[in-house]
Amino acid sequence: CIVATLGVGRDQADRRTRYNNLQLVSARRIEHAGRWQEYAATRLAVVKRKAAATPLGNTPKIPFGDEAVVRRAMLEGRANELYLFHGTTPHIVPLVVHGGFDERVSSIRGLFGGGIYFAMNASKSDQYCTPDGDGLYSIFLSRVTVGEPFRTSVSRAGERRPPDGADSVVG
Repeated sequence: CIVATLGVGRDQADRRTRYNNLQLVSARRIEHAGRWQEYAATRLAVVKRKAAATPLGNTPKIPFGDEAVVRRAMLEGRANELYLFHGTTPHIVPLVVHGGFDERVSSIRGLFGGGIYFAMNASKSDQYCTPDGDGLYSIFLSRVTVGEPFRTSVSRAGERRPPDGADSVVG
């Protein structure tokens, strides 16, 4: 059902190249031991911070989307860790492959401020892709710690960080 919605999202209205299907050409696992250790340490810090602030027995807040879908995608519930999609352009792919995601070099002009954008649906992330020389698009499926999300429906362009107490911005 994801394939049926690819390329037709509201962000696609002004795109010159449109398509109505997607074929998976290849999938590769990318994992850097050092980056994984950094990620796991950050995830653990989020879990510890939430544990200190949350009474026992409380379930984690669902960060966004349909609760049943998110619960099925959730990995580490206490950290709101999920598998999410990230679409990008061909010149960014090697940077992510070799160095991981790095919010320090992200654009501050994004709708919700500077940061790395992820989505529950490939049909959202595909809107940020452009084809490479062979006409192939790149979307990463990534483990993401959402932590304590700040929810908003208004632009936060120009902001570098979520408000105090939040780990991420969800729009």
